Amino acid sequence: MPSRRRLVLLACACALALALPAAAHAAVTQVVGLSAASNGIAVGADGDVYVVEPAAQQVTVLTPDGRVVRRVALPSAGATSAALGPDGRVWVAMSAPDANRGFVRIATDGTTSPLSTASLFQCGPVGMAPFGGRMFFTAPDAGSSCGTHGLGSVGPNGENLAGAGAGTEVGFDLEALGGKLYIPMYGADTIIRRGVSAGEPGAVEATFPAPAGASPDGIAAGPDGNLYITYFALGELARLSPAAAGGTAPTVVAGALDEPFGLVAHPDGGMYVNSDADAHLTRLGLDGATRALPLPAGFHPWQLATVNRDTWVTDHATAQVGRVVDDVPTARLALAASGVTAEVDPRGNDTAVTLAIAPAGGGATIVREATPATIAAGIGEQPRGFFLGDLAPGTYSVTATATNARGAAASAPAAFTVPPAQPPIKALPPILPSAKKPTFAQVVSVAGATRCLSRRRLTLTLRKRPAGSSKVTKVSVTIGKAKKAKTYTGSKLKLPVKLAGLPKGTFKVKVVVTLADGTKLTLTRTYKTCATKKRR
Repeated sequence: MPSRRRLVLLACACALALALPAAAHAAVTQVVGLSAASNGIAVGADGDVYVVEPAAQQVTVLTPDGRVVRRVALPSAGATSAALGPDGRVWVAMSAPDANRGFVRIATDGTTSPLSTASLFQCGPVGMAPFGGRMFFTAPDAGSSCGTHGLGSVGPNGENLAGAGAGTEVGFDLEALGGKLYIPMYGADTIIRRGVSAGEPGAVEATFPAPAGASPDGIAAGPDGNLYITYFALGELARLSPAAAGGTAPTVVAGALDEPFGLVAHPDGGMYVNSDADAHLTRLGLDGATRALPLPAGFHPWQLATVNRDTWVTDHATAQVGRVVDDVPTARLALAASGVTAEVDPRGNDTAVTLAIAPAGGGATIVREATPATIAAGIGEQPRGFFLGDLAPGTYSVTATATNARGAAASAPAAFTVPPAQPPIKALPPILPSAKKPTFAQVVSVAGATRCLSRRRLTLTLRKRPAGSSKVTKVSVTIGKAKKAKTYTGSKLKLPVKLAGLPKGTFKVKVVVTLADGTKLTLTRTYKTCATKKRR
């Protein structure tokens, strides 16, 4: 009787894409909506993420930050697993026992090449492991009565298709390590080791027992060189040394999982494994410590892949895939005239930020915290500014440190100079408007030159001076060449200029007015004198 897990593996139902909230504080999941539920996942030679959507009959290709690059059509809904092949293409297993069983190979430009395994097995491939320039694969019969089944291998272009173990129930996954093949036997509760002969599966060399009813399922090599196997029915993760003698039982290293299948080695030195119905991943560190990484509610994690220290996980029940970010933060510095900005990526965890300031000439290091002191769990750089204008003048070496639950990371040090304080600028005296220079006519009124002057006299009248102008101190009058200049002083308003003694005729009169500020105003006019008529 096939388990619920096997029914899911070979036939996925379509679902609407959901954008579920991410859990905070202990890993953040970026959810990318798809057209249908997802199964296999692999990282291509170009670093992009290839996600298999069986019911949608396609592979969606994503950038490492979750942007869709393209969608690649598949010939049927029978796809399951995916792996990077020996030829640099991503191989997708067409597992359904139909005419398309075999592989669809996808190049980085999206072009596809089919590779049939129909001539070898009636059951389609599921588990894959590239090794020695060939792809080794399992073609299991999980009670679906697909027909002939076993373990096979094939060259990158379909050459030398060869099989072993035909008619024997084999696993849904396999791993190649140290020139050997390791296969969890799902229905037999064992893990077997096979040799490789001339690029083909060799004979069984050792058998390792699992607990009764364990249903060993997924397998992957760990960062410590050991093999890790999921016990699907028991909800456990076990470890097996490749040097172990036949008959050695793997050691259980993590439990409390729900139907685990997918697992992957992470660059941080841990093993990540899925836990289906309770929606989380578990990280197992080399020190044996486990860490639960919650996924959005309703997520059903299945197969895993890592790229750029992120873990990608498919959802076999809902139309989505998740990018799980849970890592040591990053920090870098950007200098400005008034201070320092620390650009910090919290990498999925609440992160504290501090700045260490060391005077170049020696002295105690000054430590400051950003405000607010903690960056909330998230993905992507966030700025935190530090004002340094209150430091004493001098040159400093500054370093930002970001710390979260996964560890701490320091930025590259940078030099920062606080200039000497500038002396205060003295206030300048106010600029007063300059006095406007008056015209002669604004100061003195004098008769026009259009008529003759009777009684041989000329009268000058001092006007009221314009506002802001200086007062008159003297007035000098010169009449032609016959009279010397005569000067009038004082504050009289009318200044009579006697022309007595001049003959009848025309005379040039020059008037010079001197003001108190030294300004001189000059007027020169020509007048005609005439005698007063006598009365009869």
